[in-house]
Amino acid sequence: MSMKASKVLVSGDVNGRFDRLIRRVTNVCEKNGPFDMLICVGEFFGIDVEMNQKVIDGKLEFPITTYVLGPCCPSTSIFYPDDSAELSSSVTFLGKKGILNTATGLQVAYLSGVEGSHSTAFQFTKDTVNELLLPVKVGSGFLGVDLLLTSMWPSQAWKHSSNEPSREVNGSRLISKLAAGLKPRYHFAGMGIHYERDPYRNHRVLLEAAQHVTRFIGLASVDNSDKEKWLYAFSIVPMRKMSRMELTAQPPNTSEFPYMEIIADLILEERASAEERNTSNGGQQYFFDMSEEVEDHVDRGGRRRKKYDDEGPSARQARVQQPCWFCLSNVDVEKYLVVSVGSHCYAAMPKGPLTDGHL
Repeated sequence: MSMKASKVLVSGDVNGRFDRLIRRVTNVCEKNGPFDMLICVGEFFGIDVEMNQKVIDGKLEFPITTYVLGPCCPSTSIFYPDDSAELSSSVTFLGKKGILNTATGLQVAYLSGVEGSHSTAFQFTKDTVNELLLPVKVGSGFLGVDLLLTSMWPSQAWKHSSNEPSREVNGSRLISKLAAGLKPRYHFAGMGIHYERDPYRNHRVLLEAAQHVTRFIGLASVDNSDKEKWLYAFSIVPMRKMSRMELTAQPPNTSEFPYMEIIADLILEERASAEERNTSNGGQQYFFDMSEEVEDHVDRGGRRRKKYDDEGPSARQARVQQPCWFCLSNVDVEKYLVVSVGSHCYAAMPKGPLTDGHL
């Protein structure tokens, strides 16, 4: 297989600071380029109408092909067309939602704006997310996308990770649902905070075939006063050009999937709504090929199963992710302790001394 990698730059909210962005990108390209594209997540335009118009009129050129998400507030929505379009020869507005297939082979899913009760130029709803998840529902061979771009964070993005954001973030449960369904290899979001969590797995160890991991990265605003990271450079080989072994490699610090309880709650809410309407959802209750694990969190009475471990902030801070010594997906698995592997379970010796009568 061809292993040519795409070189990508991703920026956080620009907020109209175009000159600063252009200078930084130009310097990075001169030192480490060429790059195939620049992607801007979060709010692109700012309060300076004249500067915004310069971008639209093509008077302010960007050094490389640039893709931007849509507005996050009503004041900037006036600068965007209704649908995806070229704002200038170097800047392309992706649109409200969709999946872009790049010339280099990357599959890029995107969702603009913030969550709201009604769909507007700067707000998305449950229906918006369900439409974007259509490839999951109709494609039995769907593996995931290379990149997912959102303005908002997913809710509980830090769960099961060994680190947490520097401050509280109000994420969107709908974006958690979207990330669960699309299984991106990289998920970038804006909204002004830099955070890179541990990669998380998209499969259940020993119960499902190994899948690729997801890396969530939140980026700060361009030229922010806290000096947080707002530009991210990386290389990525499109998944369609990778072997299965390369694609499903699990880094040592890989954590569990963070959004399972959120998805379980969404299922319960949809069930309750269906009962109120006295209608059946039928095949519409589709939750990303994870239904068995979700059902483990939901009892037959339609309630989420109680958790006996404290999932509050103090517990998350105290918990440190340790390598899984018996997980077969771990490159450092201690196989000499694994006695037998079956179709649904396996037997392993405990990692420690045996007590009397243990066997």
